[in-house]
Amino acid sequence: SMTSVKPDPQALLSLQFSDDVWLMVTDAKGVQQVQRTAKAGEVINIMADAPLAVVLGRADKVEVRVRGAILDISAWTQGNVARFEVK
Repeated sequence: SMTSVKPDPQALLSLQFSDDVWLMVTDAKGVQQVQRTAKAGEVINIMADAPLAVVLGRADKVEVRVRGAILDISAWTQGNVARFEVK
């Protein structure tokens, strides 16, 4: 399962949620890795092939890590919806 209790530094993308957030992550092949509402306290680690296309419905409630390093998504956030690629 992709759901974990903590971010995995080996994962391409780790998402940690401080509230319930709708998200969608699509991998390089166009396969939806996840499309659902994550729960507060949940961590999702994704190991799929880059680039990943990511949509987060409540950007301020998600801590995003790429290969273990925190990513500031504010530049890709509009109206608290974040849309960005993880390369």
